[in-house]
Amino acid sequence: MKRTALLLSAMLIGGLLAAPPPASAAPAKPAVAKVRAAPARYAGACPVTVGFSATVAARGTVRYRWVREDGSRSAIKTVRPGASGKAVVRDRRTFESSASGWQAVQIVGRKGLSAKARFTVACEGAPVVYTTASPLPADTAGPVVAAADVQVSHGGTACPVTLTFTGTLQVSRTPARVSYRWVDSSYGESGVRHLDFPSGGPRVRTVTLPMTVETSRSGWKAIDIVGAGHDSRRAVYAVTCGPTTPAPTPSSTPSPSGSPTPSGSPTPSASPSPSGSPTTSPTPTPGAAIQVNTSLWTPGGDANLCPVGGITAYADLVSDRPATVTYRWLVNGEARPAQTAAFGEPGRRTATIGPLSVDRTTEVTVELQVLDHNRPRSSITRQVTCYDAVATGMAISPQNYEGDCTTDAGKRIRMSAEIAARGRTVRYQWRTRDGAVLDGKTHEVSVNGATTVSVVAEPGPSSNGYRLHIVEPAAAKDSATVDFVHDCWNSTVASVRATKTGGGWPDCGRKPVEYTLSARFHTNRAAPTRYRWLRSSDATAGRWVAEPWQRLTPGHGASTLVEYRWKSYRSESGSWYLEIDRPYAKVTEPVTFAHTCP
Repeated sequence: MKRTALLLSAMLIGGLLAAPPPASAAPAKPAVAKVRAAPARYAGACPVTVGFSATVAARGTVRYRWVREDGSRSAIKTVRPGASGKAVVRDRRTFESSASGWQAVQIVGRKGLSAKARFTVACEGAPVVYTTASPLPADTAGPVVAAADVQVSHGGTACPVTLTFTGTLQVSRTPARVSYRWVDSSYGESGVRHLDFPSGGPRVRTVTLPMTVETSRSGWKAIDIVGAGHDSRRAVYAVTCGPTTPAPTPSSTPSPSGSPTPSGSPTPSASPSPSGSPTTSPTPTPGAAIQVNTSLWTPGGDANLCPVGGITAYADLVSDRPATVTYRWLVNGEARPAQTAAFGEPGRRTATIGPLSVDRTTEVTVELQVLDHNRPRSSITRQVTCYDAVATGMAISPQNYEGDCTTDAGKRIRMSAEIAARGRTVRYQWRTRDGAVLDGKTHEVSVNGATTVSVVAEPGPSSNGYRLHIVEPAAAKDSATVDFVHDCWNSTVASVRATKTGGGWPDCGRKPVEYTLSARFHTNRAAPTRYRWLRSSDATAGRWVAEPWQRLTPGHGASTLVEYRWKSYRSESGSWYLEIDRPYAKVTEPVTFAHTCP
């Protein structure tokens, strides 16, 4: 025995020393392979959805995102490969017109991208898009089909501007529940949301999503149907704050008085002559009719840190004939040196002054005066707002909660925002829309530049909005308020019974004992689910044994009878309980049963 044990030990140790590492071992650093698009080439009717997949090999949790050829990126996601060290990640895009491009995976914290999954879409004919004007066809016999469309409307022209995205969701028949998510070109996918279509109700419902834009930017939002369905087109937006003329480099030296101070000399724009062609300027004539229109541009709207540089004033000078025009700028009543603009022919010139800077929130008035001809003038006054600290980029994950209204189990959200300040200690709170402090705490962080802060907390028992509120310094700007949707339901299970309904004579083998297991299920939300009965008895040695899952589609606000028939071929005593699957996730108290076979 001892010799055998020694031999086995030697063989085992030798095998361990000689064995190469497993072929499937994950690399020390995350690696991405098998980046594919499906279909990679498509020709046919549109819209069409292209799926993307990649294999991530790593040890532990990996943070990644998808990067697309148009510059848009998905939200940052996490994946944790299992024992194999590999996990497949996926994404998809829907196209309503011909397109070509690629997608790649970027591992957060590492430079570069994975290999690119390239695709080509060639759409034939007009795209099939379902809107209120072109509704989804009704189909009462087949499976539920869902479709989405999105439109965007502007809430004004001055920044900050509120954009409202209105999504139209349709179903082929009712009752139905549609699972969907918003997709943003910059921030990726939102959490999955649900929309119910009650039996006998309309097949079309709308949802809205407001978004506040504080600086010039462009992008798009869309709605993806989770599962089978027709995703929406992209609702494209573009917001321009101030004139489109490029601004000079901002000044880095603020004026100590708070009045705007120019960092350079104003220069009127010149009209280029055709390449290679000599030009002869007509002789300017006196008495030209000059028109002036003045505007003022601030770099970041009303979300600037103090001091604010890069403020630039523009003026359009329009002459009806060849002329030399003498003009000067006045900034808050202070005259600047006179300048000239030469018009070789009737036309337009642009004069600028700046960049200017202010060290506090103040009104800035700029005026351009023409000193000759018909002597027109134009002025504009704008309040330039700046702060000692600014909060932006408020985000909530997940952005909606689903579950039982009677419990908070698992109901936790992560909120994050970016705080910008210049060498300050910032005290802040996470607040609800109505001003209540979410976690009852005032947090503190030192900021010199920008930093991201976050918190994990339990939201309230109803839908609300949340923002980051800066307590100190006093001259600060809070983040935008982001909506949180509390999507819950009340459900009850009553009258749980195990009733013997027949059998057992003359013996259980030829005519088994039959039970009818029943319960009454009631909910305020109609969502498809499933249920099963579990039994523990002397026949199962006290173990709980589950019967097969059964489908359940409860009525909205009505009591639904849950029934299941079961047969026993021997004397038995024990208990039954009913389990209802998500989204309700209910488990009843056990009910007993007993019978004796003849």
